[in-house]
Amino acid sequence: MKLIVGLGNPGIKFKNTRHNAGIWITEGWCASRQLTDFTLKKKLKAKISKTPQLIVALSQTFMNESGQAVQKIMKEFKIIPPNLLLVHDDSDLMIGTYKLQYNRGPAGHNGVTSVIQAINGQKFSRLRIGIRPLIPDHRPKAGSFVLKKFNSSEIAKLKSLLPEIDKSIKEWLLL
Repeated sequence: MKLIVGLGNPGIKFKNTRHNAGIWITEGWCASRQLTDFTLKKKLKAKISKTPQLIVALSQTFMNESGQAVQKIMKEFKIIPPNLLLVHDDSDLMIGTYKLQYNRGPAGHNGVTSVIQAINGQKFSRLRIGIRPLIPDHRPKAGSFVLKKFNSSEIAKLKSLLPEIDKSIKEWLLL
């Protein structure tokens, strides 16, 4: 059994913000796979969609508390860390780019730090979704930047990533 978790912040206020890129991309990937039957599981602090081989979760905790949901889901479904894929925003990467990596530190991402602490390790995969504007050498401070909404051209760039991300997730699922 594999687990994909999209990270973000709950509530309509945060729906199209940069910090919710993980949830947004996860939802887009699920829609392309007809995995749209999500059920809110308050006990797990997530919306869950399940197939015989895969669980997809959309965290319903605030980003800095993501570990709470991930730990509960992993325990409930007996998922081991190497079978976990976190999908999250990354301000070190430009919009329109992503990286799939395994066994990496949090690199300053508080949501990832929360997960690493909650599951006592970092031996899981991360799909890092670029949210940095396409301005050379521009490195915004994470604080308020991650809570800003995407503009229409940035949304188009994110949407254009979905076919490539689909291939990467398919490869990860075969590991």
